[in-house]
Order: sequence, then C-alpha cells, then structure tokens
Amino acid sequence: MIRSFWYHEFGFGFKITEEQLKQRNKFCEGKKDIDKEAAIVARQSINKGPLTINLFIQEFEYGKSSEGYWTYFWICQLEDCIECSQDLFKDQYQSLFVFDYSCGLDKKDKMD
Repeated sequence: MIRSFWYHEFGFGFKITEEQLKQRNKFCEGKKDIDKEAAIVARQSINKGPLTINLFIQEFEYGKSSEGYWTYFWICQLEDCIECSQDLFKDQYQSLFVFDYSCGLDKKDKMD
C-alpha cells in the first residue's frame, strides 16, 4: 500500500532532494508533533526526528500481520508534508489537501 501526495506543480510523490531533506530537518529541529497521540502510535515519539526518506511517498505492507492499515494515526505524515511544503516553498504555493473518506480514516476514542 502507498501513502502519498500529488502536487499540481510537481506531480505524484514529489521527489525531495537531499538538500531539501536537510533543510526540512533543520526547520523541524527541536519541534514536536501537533497530534501527540498520533505521533506516539505512528512513531513512538512526539519529537520530530530527522527524516531519512521521502515523506511525500511511503510504501508499507498492509494487513493485520504486517505494518497494519492506514488509519488516523498516520496523519503525522500529512503534518510533515505541510511543514516541509511551508518551509521549502514559502509563499510560492498554496496547499490544498483532499482525502477520500472511508471508515478506515475514523479516529476512535479507544484502541482495541
């Protein structure tokens, strides 16, 4: 399964350069995720660590015995993409994020 973003200006899964990745990591140094609960579930930490991979396109093995399914708790990827876009492109572009809505994206009060 793929969690990805499509940009009108750059296409599918915007390819971030090594220099842009370094810039993003410097921008997020010492920051914490906004949704702390989601960060704990998805990354086991509320601290924004340095990224070593392209955050705009991520593949994962889905299923109960694999890495799970896409749920609300992966919203951290969206937060990272927003921050990266804001830092890299400053006032050049305006972002609009559109999601398909399925029950898999619901946030439940308690985890089973």
